[in-house]
This record gives sequence, structure tokens and C-alpha cells, in this order.
Amino acid sequence: MKKLLALTMAFLMAACVLCSCAAPLPPVPEVVSVSENLSENISESLGEAPGGAYGELAYGYLLDIAKDFAGRICFTQKDYEMAEYIIAALKNAGYSDADIEVQRFEPTAYSEMAANWFRDNATQERYRGGKWLGYSQNIIVTKKGDSDKVIVVGCHIDSVDNGGISDNGAGIAAVLESAERMFGVRTPYTIRYAFFGGEEVGLCQGSMEYVESLTDDEKENILLMVNLDVLLDAPGLNAYSGRLKSLNGAPEFIDDIYTSRANELIRNSGLDIHQGTIYEGLVELSDHRDFLRNGVSCVTFFSVYMDSIVDMPDGSGITWDYMHSAKDTLDYIRGDDPGRIEKTLKSIAIILETLLLEGFAA
Repeated sequence: MKKLLALTMAFLMAACVLCSCAAPLPPVPEVVSVSENLSENISESLGEAPGGAYGELAYGYLLDIAKDFAGRICFTQKDYEMAEYIIAALKNAGYSDADIEVQRFEPTAYSEMAANWFRDNATQERYRGGKWLGYSQNIIVTKKGDSDKVIVVGCHIDSVDNGGISDNGAGIAAVLESAERMFGVRTPYTIRYAFFGGEEVGLCQGSMEYVESLTDDEKENILLMVNLDVLLDAPGLNAYSGRLKSLNGAPEFIDDIYTSRANELIRNSGLDIHQGTIYEGLVELSDHRDFLRNGVSCVTFFSVYMDSIVDMPDGSGITWDYMHSAKDTLDYIRGDDPGRIEKTLKSIAIILETLLLEGFAA
């Protein structure tokens, strides 16, 4: 979420050199392949679904992410394997090839430099991401609703050079649980679950590529974008919402009928979720950015300490427990604050279901 502070002007200067001498990228498959036994393994590890307690499915997914997908740096083999797993999980939940779109993209000079910085500075080999592939992907799955109007539920799937549990394994796990719970359920609107690549490499590249691929009509058809990122870095959750008052001039964020109703549902849920209005300092921090810039209403869920937000509205006062550090592992978080993971995943599962079953006023 928080972009790497060390990616300074020196990186930008070096990126200019990369633009002129980058080697050709390897061939990219048309779709991300899925190992024959991967879907079966997921089914065995999670048991029966989706009738379990809220958060149980997500916890099962998070266990797999912790075991097999640390160091999933964008454009690497581990990033690709995470995408494979997500597709297998979606198919295991009942989604078909026709429901799933894989949108691939290649690095910019800047994002390639950022990804290689993480690889070069990894403290353990397993955090380097494995083989450099030179491409990443977004995974978009569509669950049809009564209306063609769309609610996007998004998260990023890449990590920095660590375990990537709070940032953003928990987000991946929560979105997968929601997709599984909503499969076969009648919903007022079409849901588009979006698993974005390339958030950590400085540009929110995957979500930017996705939004840029949409027509103006498709953007206008999105009622709400719900973003999940960094869910375990404080004891409670934050939900900040809003949309740009105007696409021209200085950024000013307001709530509209969609975010206002979402706020009401969150407020009445009884869950430990602190609410606020999106402000300029939050815009650049995650995959809601390009949706906001294009006039889409957003609710972004995250978990950091907001104590200094009044004094530092640019976001510089935000602090956190694990993000972008060696502490962002399942074992450390479970030992540091027992019960935090279970509480958070349960809360997210409940509030996502509440939002996605709501018939927002037109």
C-alpha cells in the first residue's frame, strides 16, 4: 500500500536508461494456466464451503498464501503462481472460464526498476519471487446480478520482499471468500471481483491498466468500487469513502448516495470499523486511485493507526505494525496479537456480504 520511500529520483533517472536498452520480454501465454491438481488441493485444504462461519474460508486461503506465496514480487514466477492459485480457487468455487478474464501487462521502466529493487534487497531467497518473467496480470471475475450495474471488489495480489500477509494476503483471502460466498446467490447488481497485479511497484500499475481499458460508458456503469488493502496492521479496520466532487480543479471528495448508504450499513453493522471521508493523502496509496480519478465512488478498507490524521492530513502521520517489514508474516502476526486475523477476516466477510446484497437507491 504505502509506496516504497527509497524509490527516489535516482530510480527515475535510471529508468530512463532502462527504456533504451531493455531486453525483449519472453512470450506470454494467452491465459494463466492452472495445474491439474491445484483446484483439488484447494478443495481439500478448505473443506466444505461456503456454509462455514464468516472468515473461515478466508483464513484457509491465508494459510495457503503464507505457506506457498511469500515474496510474490510483481513480474516474477511467484506472482504468476499466485495468479494460478486465484484462478483455481475461483473455478473450485464454481466460476467458469467464461466468467474469468486474465488481463496481462508488461512493466514500465519504473515498475521494472522497483520490482528489481525488492528482489535485490530481499533478506531471504524465498522472498525474491523466483524467476523473472517480465509480465504480470490482473484477474477479473464477473458474477452476474439482477442489474448490469457493477460493483467492483478489488485487492492487489503482489507483495514486497516479505511474507505479504497483511499487505495484501488478507485482502486476497477476503475477496476469494466473498467470491465463493456470492456464487449462486441472487444479487441486485453485477459484481466484478478484481485481483490486481503491480500495486507495490510504485504506480498501482495493474488497476491503472484495468481502468484505462474501460470505455467511458463502462466507467459510468460502476456504482461503487470497494478496495481491500493492508487489513491487519492495526487492531481495528478503517473504511474511508467518497468520490471526486469534480474531475477538474483541486481534488475535493464528497459522499454520494452510494457511499452514504455504504457508510450507513457499516455504521449499523456493530463491527469495529472506523469511518471517514477519503482525502487527498489517501488517493495515491492503493488501487482505488484510478477509479477515484475517473469519477467512480469508492469505499476503501484498510487497517492502520489514524491517530495523527487530523494533524497530518497528507497521510504522513499514518503508522502501522507490520507492513513492508519482516514482521509481515502469519506466524509473527498471530503471536503478536492473537485473534486479530480471525476478527478482521470475519468483519470483512460480514460487511462485504452486507454491501453486495444491498439494493442501493438509483
